[in-house]
Amino acid sequence: MSNLSLTNLSLAGGCGCKLEPEKLQTILSHFKVKEMKGVKIGFDTSDDCAVYEYSHEDYLLFTTDFFTPLVDDPYVYGSLAAANALSDVFAMGGKPIIANTILGFPPDKLSPEIIQEILRGGANAFEKVDCAIVGGHTIINQQPIYGFSIIGRVDKNNLKPNNGAKDGDILILTKPIGSGVLSNALKLGLLNDECYNHLLPFLLEINTYGYELGKIQSVHAMTDVTGFGLVGHALEMTQNNSCSLEIDSKHVDFFLGTQELCDAVFSPTSGAVKNLKAYSEKVEFLGTWSLEEKFLFCDPQSNGGLLIAVDPNALEAVQSILQASLGRLGKVIGRFSSCVGSKPLRIIK
Repeated sequence: MSNLSLTNLSLAGGCGCKLEPEKLQTILSHFKVKEMKGVKIGFDTSDDCAVYEYSHEDYLLFTTDFFTPLVDDPYVYGSLAAANALSDVFAMGGKPIIANTILGFPPDKLSPEIIQEILRGGANAFEKVDCAIVGGHTIINQQPIYGFSIIGRVDKNNLKPNNGAKDGDILILTKPIGSGVLSNALKLGLLNDECYNHLLPFLLEINTYGYELGKIQSVHAMTDVTGFGLVGHALEMTQNNSCSLEIDSKHVDFFLGTQELCDAVFSPTSGAVKNLKAYSEKVEFLGTWSLEEKFLFCDPQSNGGLLIAVDPNALEAVQSILQASLGRLGKVIGRFSSCVGSKPLRIIK
């Protein structure tokens, strides 16, 4: 098998390859689609899945998610790309049913053995959640891309949109942040084994517990933290629900080495900088912050944790599910309240 670095074939790894929010919004603002009967969630709230009414009891969920290499190990890349795509379904309280593969790569640079390892990693992740891969589409592409389109289902009573939070809800985060910083450090040869080995289990962890959390009616909203960073996805939870959100930065965990490596991997063209610029008018950093510290909260994540908005009275039930699934508790990082002030998100230091 070739020793070629997968990360050096990508301009930006993982969910850091997403189009920046401002440009995406400009494009979509001129893209209109006809309203169709049965579509319950589409473009409007940037939710994790589209939602279609399938029966009196069930909704169908649909998502597409793929990205460029975040790591150099092809099996790990395949596994985490699969986990990242599956997270969209679990973040809405659903279960995946079937999936198609999305694959692109430069055949003159990547051997069949490397591609086979990527596919094996993805297939093993899907086997763990009993979801069938039933087909796919492959193209020649200079940057490797890998991911899936997935159909899932959810009981109508268990659907968790990203903007269902209510006044008084607390916000739980289930994984540390900083994977974008560490991915850039890996690409530059700056990431040591200790930091990589700390990051790896979280990258491979599938957010299956979202399905069980969907059964708790006092869980009002969920979303996963991916390419728009903690700030961007937390802001999505304040859309159209008359709520603002305050996050206490002291309760947000970072992957080992993230804060130390932030300066070394900084780039004015990074996804974190683009996210900070895009959301600056909607977020207020209270206290004394360096620019680098702000970047960390906008750092694009890949297969990040879930953000869970829940009534405080149901905290014990949520933590019980997380403990059983993950062997750890989620971190309570913030609280929703009735809209106050001009900015819907405040982060205190």
